[in-house]
Amino acid sequence: MKLKRLLMMAALIAVPFTASADYSLYVEATAYNAYEGDGIAADGTPAVPYATIAVDPDVIPLGSSVYIPGIGWTRANDTGGAVNGNIIDIAMSSDAECYEWGRQYITVTVAS
Repeated sequence: MKLKRLLMMAALIAVPFTASADYSLYVEATAYNAYEGDGIAADGTPAVPYATIAVDPDVIPLGSSVYIPGIGWTRANDTGGAVNGNIIDIAMSSDAECYEWGRQYITVTVAS
């Protein structure tokens, strides 16, 4: 099971994000531990640290590529109960990384 998950994660990371900028959006960015819970995003794929983000699909469509300053291109594959409006939640590797990120207000670039 662990090997299968690692292979799925490697496949997701290996896929380059090629996107053209559609629009910029000012958001509140928080973080969550990708390894807590079942580790599966809303679209059924594994949540990959620094590659998966949770979004409000009414604001950022699921499947969109989102550029986050300091992190790079991510994919909007997840949703969350506290992710409403202009809020994103970034998958990270540990609770410590999540606390270090904290709550930031940033401008992201969204490409669908």
